Amino acid sequence: MNTDAPPSLQIHQHLDFQRRFRVVRMVGVGLMVLLLAGALSGLLGDGGPLSRAHVDSGPLRVEHPRFAQRHARVPVQVQLDPAPGGAPLVLVLQGPLVGEVDIDHVTPQPEQVRHSAGSIECHFAEGTAAVALQLEPDGIGRLEATVRAVAADGGRGEAVPLRLFVYP
Repeated sequence: MNTDAPPSLQIHQHLDFQRRFRVVRMVGVGLMVLLLAGALSGLLGDGGPLSRAHVDSGPLRVEHPRFAQRHARVPVQVQLDPAPGGAPLVLVLQGPLVGEVDIDHVTPQPEQVRHSAGSIECHFAEGTAAVALQLEPDGIGRLEATVRAVAADGGRGEAVPLRLFVYP
């Protein structure tokens, strides 16, 4: 019998650690796949199904991007079914977003604009059914406002939320 055999190596396998590490690694891979799928579907860019928001409330419809970059133009489309009498339209934008954005351009040009603490009122001519706003966010993070369309004669008023997340 040969007693001069080399000693065997004692390698610690740490099976519990290996199992936990495998689970953590699989969760990480799953999160990366979800992030990639979100990016491909438009979550992180323009043109995808998750990149724009459409909010309806009765005759009022607001369309805007969900995500924006600070100091980049953000198009907001407001559409309203015309009033039966063709009354002038008052578009009111109110909430924390008002203090965090600059309004670069409004189409059609409002006849009158009123600023007050936390709100902006734009008065439009009779028959106005669509308004395009170009906003430029100064803030970062989640910005919220309420878009309200009211006939100048006080006949109707619909409101929808406008939520925007702004990247630096």
